[in-house]
Amino acid sequence: KGANGNCASCSAPLIPKCGETNIHHWAHRSNCDPWHEPESDWHIAWKELVTPAACEVVIPPHRADIVGDNSTVIELQHSSISEPQIQEREHFYFNMVWLFDARKYDLEIVKHEKGYWTFRWKHARRSQLNCRKPVYWDIGRWAITKGMVIVGYGPHQIFEVKKVYDGRVDGWGNMLTKDQFL
Repeated sequence: KGANGNCASCSAPLIPKCGETNIHHWAHRSNCDPWHEPESDWHIAWKELVTPAACEVVIPPHRADIVGDNSTVIELQHSSISEPQIQEREHFYFNMVWLFDARKYDLEIVKHEKGYWTFRWKHARRSQLNCRKPVYWDIGRWAITKGMVIVGYGPHQIFEVKKVYDGRVDGWGNMLTKDQFL
């Protein structure tokens, strides 16, 4: 508290946010990044899993959500996003992956005997089907059922989308734990 700072992108003065609830950070009086969106709890939770220096990394005129190994940008996306916005971000960041919050998607995911997984998306967000960079879906923790009763929950899962069949809403991929993704 009481420190002064300026944005690396626009040089505007920043406000230090040093409360007890969220991670300490700097905030704009008004945001200079046209891609900025309000952050959900999901978005904040993912950023809290990595070192603060890897979050909100300025790549003028934008700020990448997370920059990981080999300078790979991890674009966290909770809300819907249009196909032109996807293309613009993929072109700008180039070395990037998408992590979409898929916990409420209507997905049917099946493991096959040979170890791979297939999916069918009942109400697809069609703009995502045209991503050219690697796509991961955060599907959260799966309910473990016995009959119609939930008896527990499995580990937090990330689905790595390897293939979406042309013109369809199904494909295949791999299942990762949250730790494997990180």
